[in-house]
Amino acid sequence: MPTQPRIPSARYREARSRLYESAMCLFRTKGYAATTADEIAAAAGMSRASFFNHFGNKSAVLRFYGQELEETICATLAARNPDTSPLAELRRILLAMTSAAEAQRENLRIVLVHSIEDGTYFSHPTPARARIFKAITALLADAQTRGEARTDLGAPALATQILALYNNAVAGILFSGQTAEDAVARLWEFALGGLTAAPATRATTASARKRKVAR
Repeated sequence: MPTQPRIPSARYREARSRLYESAMCLFRTKGYAATTADEIAAAAGMSRASFFNHFGNKSAVLRFYGQELEETICATLAARNPDTSPLAELRRILLAMTSAAEAQRENLRIVLVHSIEDGTYFSHPTPARARIFKAITALLADAQTRGEARTDLGAPALATQILALYNNAVAGILFSGQTAEDAVARLWEFALGGLTAAPATRATTASARKRKVAR
């Protein structure tokens, strides 16, 4: 019989959050490279051993945001109304994700800059990012089954494009001051054209519109 995953206690989660916030504050004031694990632990009012028990190293602190984001997505999916279409649910998830980016704007800037400098950010997704991709892929596969999304591309390919649009939306939030609502509205308007019709279908539709106008 498979072992059920251990659910972290509220005390454990609170300690991780405290260490994360202390680390982010130090990264902003001292810089990531100059900050030590001892300083993070001291700022959080905890021991060095506690830091390593909760994170292991500084780079693990940068992955905390993604883990929290995954939990946000899981909570959003858990609250899904059975009558909600997959694409409507996908938009709801994207709004939850961009809202998290807006709320954590300063911290996320640090996370992204140092994650990209790591060199493996794009080539080796973290487990949390991989699970987020899987959840979005599953929604898109459901949308294809229901006839809501194009089927000439696989659900993973569609998920890759949606996440690329999401990354652009996050960049707008972090560096151009966009709100989550505005970012998702623009993302979704662009995404729907790519999700709901294959290129040939769009070309046929455009042609039909031109003929109608000519009449």
